[in-house]
Amino acid sequence: LDIAPDCDNLQIVAVGNGTGSSTSVPTNGWYNYSISEQIFTASEIGQAGTIKSLSFYCTSNGYINRDFTVYLAHTSKSSFSSATDWVTVSTSDVVYSGNCYIASGEWNTITFTTPFEYNGTDNLVVIIDDNTGDYVSQASFRTHTADGNKTLYFNNDNTNVNPTASS
Repeated sequence: LDIAPDCDNLQIVAVGNGTGSSTSVPTNGWYNYSISEQIFTASEIGQAGTIKSLSFYCTSNGYINRDFTVYLAHTSKSSFSSATDWVTVSTSDVVYSGNCYIASGEWNTITFTTPFEYNGTDNLVVIIDDNTGDYVSQASFRTHTADGNKTLYFNNDNTNVNPTASS
């Protein structure tokens, strides 16, 4: 996460060690549609400020184009209690909507069209809604192992989940 605690000081906040691997978070290119929700705790982020972008590292089968809508929201949840414990967001929580070109073997940064004011107290949920409607290939991404259930994802060829609908 790129966080600016004030107007002149941009800091990159890395959450975790990035030694794990996932083909479902932040997206799964083998499916027409996917959605992932990740919870980051206030202690993991470590500061309040304006979040201007997020980055993820693609380890394999990159160079794919995907149509993402990215949501950020404050949450009191520190983990998900079940596989159906999704965080519902509103359209006002959208920080980015558009094409993302995912390149293999490098950091891929999504610069937000609407920066997010993170309060530094609540936990943060990051939702990546892949609305591409077509599959290309499955890419792997670096992840970190977190305590508890901090990630949910759904992949499907026929159903495009609406994160603004009630759970």
